[in-house]
Amino acid sequence: MKHIQKYLAPGLDLVAMNPKLSISILGKEALENDAAMTEVAQGLALAAGRLNQTACSSTRVVYVESGTDDASITRLIALGEKYYDAVQALPPHLSTAAPRPDRDLEAELEAIEMEDDFYWVTGDTVKGGVIISRFEGKVDFSEQLNNRIVNLVPLADLTQLYEWCGDQTQTVPVYPESLRERMRDGLALRGVQRIVPLVADISREKATEEFDAPGLPHDGIEPMRRMVRWVIDQSARPEAGP
Repeated sequence: MKHIQKYLAPGLDLVAMNPKLSISILGKEALENDAAMTEVAQGLALAAGRLNQTACSSTRVVYVESGTDDASITRLIALGEKYYDAVQALPPHLSTAAPRPDRDLEAELEAIEMEDDFYWVTGDTVKGGVIISRFEGKVDFSEQLNNRIVNLVPLADLTQLYEWCGDQTQTVPVYPESLRERMRDGLALRGVQRIVPLVADISREKATEEFDAPGLPHDGIEPMRRMVRWVIDQSARPEAGP
C-alpha cells in the first residue's frame, strides 16, 4: 500500500480494507434446553458455513455465556454436536464440504486432541468440526480456523471478550436479541464494525443478503461512495429566477 500511495494523483483515493475476523456471542439462553440449542446450532452453521467460512464475516470463534464445570462443558459439547449436524445439513448453494483437507490445520487438531483435559474435538477439515475449550480461552490457532471448523469458548462474564475485540473484528452475530442490545455499545466502542442477530432459520437466509447489499457500510466505511467520482449538476429553483 505504501508503494501504491506514491502513484496516487490528486483526486484519487486509496480505499484499504484489510483482512478481518468475525466471532459469534451466545447468551446463557442458548444452553437452556434442547430446542434452544438446536436453533442456535443452525444459526452458527449459517454464520460459519455460509461461503464455506472463507469470508471475513464468517464466524470462527464462538463465545458462550457458560461455566467451565463438568455439567456446563457437557452442555457445550451437546451444542457442538448439534452444530456439526447442522453444518452437514446446509444446502449446497450455501455451503459444501471442502474439496481437500487443510494439512496445517489438521496437524493442529491432532495435537490438541491429545490434550483432552483442555479441549474436546470432533470433525475434520473436510466436513467441518468443533473445538470445545474447557477453559476461558480460545485456541492459539484461531485465525487458521476454516473449512467450517469453529471454537466454542465458555465465559462466565461475556464482557471479558471486549478485550479481544478491535477494529479487526468485523461481524458479530449475537443470540438472543436482548443480549445484542446490551452488548452493542461496548462492542462498538472497541471497534467492532457489524453487530447482527444470529439468523437460525435457513429459509430466512435470503433476508440476510440485505446486510451485504452494494452501497451499504462495510468495514466501517461506505466504500461505494468513496470509489465513485461525484459530479453535481445543480440548477436554480424555479421560484428563484435566473
